[in-house]
Amino acid sequence: MKKNTVSRSDLSFLVGFFLLGFTLWGQGGDLLIQQYRRGPALDAPFNKWTVFVGPTVQYMNTDLGTTSPTFTLGAISTVEYALSKSFRLKTGVGYLPVQYKFTLNDSLQKDRISYFSIPLGIALYPTDRTKIEIGGNYELISTAKQLTQPAGKWVNEDYEKGLFFNTFGIHVKVGYTFGQKFHLYAAYRFAKRNTPLSIPKSSNHKGYQLGVVYRIFSSRN
Repeated sequence: MKKNTVSRSDLSFLVGFFLLGFTLWGQGGDLLIQQYRRGPALDAPFNKWTVFVGPTVQYMNTDLGTTSPTFTLGAISTVEYALSKSFRLKTGVGYLPVQYKFTLNDSLQKDRISYFSIPLGIALYPTDRTKIEIGGNYELISTAKQLTQPAGKWVNEDYEKGLFFNTFGIHVKVGYTFGQKFHLYAAYRFAKRNTPLSIPKSSNHKGYQLGVVYRIFSSRN
């Protein structure tokens, strides 16, 4: 059971992400605007602050090799601060439940680990309706539950503390705005945390997320 290793593909992704980040920041704001802005003049009004809220659906799994992902329903609220019409900083908070199933002693079981996820990253708007997001996410563990079926009905109980931990990871999102205030996005995200080999559980997880958020607030420049 691997606990303290990072796969070659994930390592390559991390290196590429940070190289991209350094490249973007090193180019300066004016060049970023030229590259990613489309449409009206650069001095046209735009929303300086924007707030979104909405539900999310996750399909995420651990790195144990003995578990299978299941769908979960979460939520997210985000705040964007615009440095230009097409380049924004982003943060917020989300409720991220990670649930997976496995077989133990010929019995099907599930783990449901819930986190409060705090993203921090950048959002690029190649057009008025499309958006690309890249950033990190700190995931603060909320609850860790074990689900069993002793009598054909799922029963859950809390895991003891010390089996699961807070994690740090990366997310990449691609989205599209429709109906003026709705934004649909698909994301790939993963999080890792080194844990002792003596711990039978893993806090590492990765997978896909689909969300629909609604713009509840925007301020003019």
